[in-house]
Amino acid sequence: MGALVAAAEAMRSAVVAALPAALASGGRLVGFYAKANHPYTNRTFRLQTNTKYQSTEGSFGSGYRVRVHGNTFYGSYVEEGTRNEDGSQRTRPYPYLAPAWQHERDTVAEIVAASMVGAIERLP
Repeated sequence: MGALVAAAEAMRSAVVAALPAALASGGRLVGFYAKANHPYTNRTFRLQTNTKYQSTEGSFGSGYRVRVHGNTFYGSYVEEGTRNEDGSQRTRPYPYLAPAWQHERDTVAEIVAASMVGAIERLP
């Protein structure tokens, strides 16, 4: 029974070690898609140039957060639009990150799954 427990722990350790890199790969894919398929009119290319994967934070036990965003002060205004003080819409939203995630989420899941299988298959 001790060998089974050791094997299960080795599998868990392999998955925990491989998961952040797999999530980062998925984040890069979402960033590339957002950069290439944005709906806004590109005037300065700053937002498009700065749209990319930023980081993967968290842990296996509490969950991960993968950050992909347009690293400009106005990126969220483009994604979500803006409102006046009375609540009326000032500028319409041009979502570029949420649609990128929607389009690529199945591929990201496949990347993560393949990474987990690979991590387990590499065990001695």
